[in-house]
Amino acid sequence: MNKILFRFGSEYLFWSGGFHNVQNLIGDYEIGLIVDKAYQSSKSYMSFIECHKSIKVFYAPTLNKFNILSHIRYVAFLKDVLKSFSTDVLIQNDYIEVENMYLFCLSKRMVPRTKSLVRTISRSSSKNTFKLIDFTAQEELKKKIPFFIPINLIFYIKQKLKYYSSII
Repeated sequence: MNKILFRFGSEYLFWSGGFHNVQNLIGDYEIGLIVDKAYQSSKSYMSFIECHKSIKVFYAPTLNKFNILSHIRYVAFLKDVLKSFSTDVLIQNDYIEVENMYLFCLSKRMVPRTKSLVRTISRSSSKNTFKLIDFTAQEELKKKIPFFIPINLIFYIKQKLKYYSSII
């Protein structure tokens, strides 16, 4: 039986769509979930898992982004998961979180046949996503446009136009 490994960040991401994906795939695939340890304190989540004993759950340690030992522990955790649950398909909730970057890279290295998918909700996961995209575009424009044109002003106007066109 093919294996599908999901990684969900917040519990909201699980209930807002991941729950339905998992429900539809149980029985046809062996399902694994990587979730934060905080899920263990959720009565509704634990009830769901209790009703679906075939799901293999991996409770991830908290990743402190400013602590190198935390990164080392998190990578070791993911390596253990991938050794014990050699997945065919990896479905992640996001593409920008460090946890997902580690998982994506490790799965490609440790289980090369893995197909990786990113399942996002309709908006970007981070306020910084659009800032990063705009910053890259600004840097490219600075190379092509004379220095006296205020690039930042152009992007500020673009941002406001996007906002007002989205509320009309």
